[in-house]
Amino acid sequence: MNNLKNDSNNKSLGFTAVNAGNAFTLSVVFLLAFSMLLSIVTISLKIEGDVAYFLNYVPAPVSVLATLVALYLRGQKNCFKLLKPSKVEPYSAIATALIIVGLMFGLSKINAYFITLLQSLGYVDNTPEFPLYTPTNLVLAVFLVCIIPTITEEILMRKIVLDGLSEIGEVFAVFIGGLLFSIFHMNPAQTIYQFIVGSAFCYIVLKGGSYFLTMLAHLFNNAFIVLNYYFFNIQFKGIVEIFVVVLGLICFFIGAIIRYKKGKKLKRKVDKNKAIEFLIGSIIGVLICISMWISALVA
Repeated sequence: MNNLKNDSNNKSLGFTAVNAGNAFTLSVVFLLAFSMLLSIVTISLKIEGDVAYFLNYVPAPVSVLATLVALYLRGQKNCFKLLKPSKVEPYSAIATALIIVGLMFGLSKINAYFITLLQSLGYVDNTPEFPLYTPTNLVLAVFLVCIIPTITEEILMRKIVLDGLSEIGEVFAVFIGGLLFSIFHMNPAQTIYQFIVGSAFCYIVLKGGSYFLTMLAHLFNNAFIVLNYYFFNIQFKGIVEIFVVVLGLICFFIGAIIRYKKGKKLKRKVDKNKAIEFLIGSIIGVLICISMWISALVA
């Protein structure tokens, strides 16, 4: 792997297509290994209940941190600059805020239709709900569901992987980045929404927005889910639901237009050689994710 380039603005740290592909595979392999280790530990120590539930959120962020360490040891000495905040333009923050509101309250409805389709084919969503409210469970949920995954997933998907994909072609990177973000979670019930969110976040970053913005947007999305579950239980039905969805779509498109008007024009041309390099590096990780996705679908 090549050494990273110095960049005080934290916009380009030199992750090539092959490096990014390798990093994706490495993170997935680590995720699988840590998940298996966690299963052995929880069974051996007979860990159950709320603690076992929240421990399931640990392997993913740990796998990304392990990947960063591996990159560092392989010569990419500047990779921890990814943790350094970069400048955020006001218009970019406004556009991102509108887009995440639109995603949560507008386009998320598409995922509900997708789940209905899967259920019509016999799929049963066995994803457990959050444990009952206690102050400890709330703190664990905020820390392990909102903060830590948000930071690590954005570093992996909207920086390392997206940097490499952008070498192939930026329009290509938007959709493939969204797809990889989706399958990385290996959760059929969230596939469509995670693809849309992943693609939207890739677009924001490639148009010149800081990936710290998508980190905040990601945090807001996860925090809303947790807080709504424990405190608000907001559910929209009937005409109110239609109004909220339409309003959400309006917010999304206004944010997308602002983002489109500002920033650089995305490159459409696809570099096939770079695409092959990324595929070679990422193929093992992709196959593992798809296998686990299918396993979750038919289990």
